[in-house]
Amino acid sequence: MNNRNKEYELAFGKKVKELRLEKKLTQQELATIANVETNQIYRIENGKNGSTLSSIVSVALALGHYPKDLFEFDFNLVLNENFDVSVKEKKKRGPKSK
Repeated sequence: MNNRNKEYELAFGKKVKELRLEKKLTQQELATIANVETNQIYRIENGKNGSTLSSIVSVALALGHYPKDLFEFDFNLVLNENFDVSVKEKKKRGPKSK
């Protein structure tokens, strides 16, 4: 995982923790409501690993939010603007032999 992804996961986890604390819930209580393991909440909040879509939806709904709300945080993403597949395909195939 590159540093940008790690930073994004940390920002995501911080948002989840912020929303959890607003509701005055412990990690255990949120896990119970969301029907996930307590260590999953810990890992999300600490950016320890990627979360499945299913767990994101479960946690969001348990917090009384839409899943998209969990992604509303200050983070500068750099979007891909190079969609030239031919360059990528040539790199995969390697140089032509003669």
